Formats: sequence, C-alpha cells, structure tokens
Amino acid sequence: MKKSILLGIAILLTMGIASAQTPKERKKVLFEDTELTYTVTDKNEKNGPVFIKDSKKDKTYLKGLNAKDKPSGKWYFYNEDGTLESHYNFDLNKLLYIDTAYLKKIEVKILDKDPEIVQNASIPTLLYPSHLLLKLISNDVQISDADFGGKNQLPIKLTVIISDNGDTEYYVEYAVGNLFTKKKVVLTTKFLDNIWIPSHYKNKNIKSSFTINTSINSDYKAGHRKFNWTY
Repeated sequence: MKKSILLGIAILLTMGIASAQTPKERKKVLFEDTELTYTVTDKNEKNGPVFIKDSKKDKTYLKGLNAKDKPSGKWYFYNEDGTLESHYNFDLNKLLYIDTAYLKKIEVKILDKDPEIVQNASIPTLLYPSHLLLKLISNDVQISDADFGGKNQLPIKLTVIISDNGDTEYYVEYAVGNLFTKKKVVLTTKFLDNIWIPSHYKNKNIKSSFTINTSINSDYKAGHRKFNWTY
C-alpha cells in the first residue's frame, strides 16, 4: 500500500514537471495570410523556434531560434519569392550572408567623423525580411493624395537612423515638383522595436543610416498603401 502511494506521488510529480516544461506556442497575425509563430516557457520567456510564414503562398520568410528570451544561433531571412535574403548568427554576432540583389536596394552611411571608422565599420543589420518591413511601415507613412500629382506611384527614400544604443528613427523623403519633402514616420507596430543591430567597429557601436530606394502606390489596398522595390 505504501509503495503504491509513493509510486502515485512520483507519477504525479513527473506529470507536473513535464507539464511545466512543455513549451507553449504563440501566434501573431502580421498580415492577412502572414503569421509569426514562436514558443514560450511557463514563465512566458521566448524559448525555441521562431517562424514567419505565408500560408497562402506556402512561403517561409523568417526562421530562427530563441533561448532564454533572446535570439540565439542561426537566423534566416527570406525574400518574397522564398530565396535567401540574409543570414545572421547570434552565437558569432556576425552577418554571414547577404543577397547581392538586396545590396542593390539599399544605401548605408556611417555617421561618424573619423575616416577610419567610416571606412571600416560594419553595416547595420536588419533582423527582419525587408519586404515585410516595408509592408509594416506602409501602414504608418502619411503622404497626401496631392503629393502624388495624379500619378499612381511616388518614388521615395525610406531612411532609418540607427543610433549607437540601438534606438531608431524612420523618415520618408520624396520630391513634389521642385520641392523636396522629408517626414518622420511614427511607428505603431511594436514588433519593429528590436530588429536592428547597430553598425560597429572595434567592439563599439556606431551611429548609421540605412536607406531603401522604393516607391509607394497612391491607392489604398487592404487598409494601407503598398511599396514597390526600385533597383
């Protein structure tokens, strides 16, 4: 009888421990068919695989791993067509791959007066698929219909200022006739808070800018305007 009771207690304890350690899946809809999936512990710490997938197109746009509430190991970011855009390794703290076509879309400036730092500092790293970044930001870009001048698209520059402490500011720049306009973009999407790794040189973070040359449609679709890549 005593052995049976002890065995029962042991089974219950084992089941309790197993239950406490079972990861819980969390999902967040980013767009109509695009969803972020990650796992958390019973303490709500992010731990385990991370994915962004488009169920309609059957495409994976991001895959990575969290450990103890922080990104860990290898993270992969994919273009809209499913090809690899970039690959970052958090264990090495290093960008291991960047698509050459992606490099043609962007302009990077190191905002420092020291020529050695400007010449040798690393580029800031975007830890998010660039096409999804544009889609998210398009919800917050305020451009009047008059600025399009009756055209369907308006060429713009989207610039992100990444400070040495990781803080970011977003701006759109475009021309209306002979007038040049620069507007700050106030972001409403909290998921954009921690997707940048600052430029660095000799273990010191450096302020930089990251500019995407693109254009934006004049028509609202699905509640926002759409960006188009400009090469």
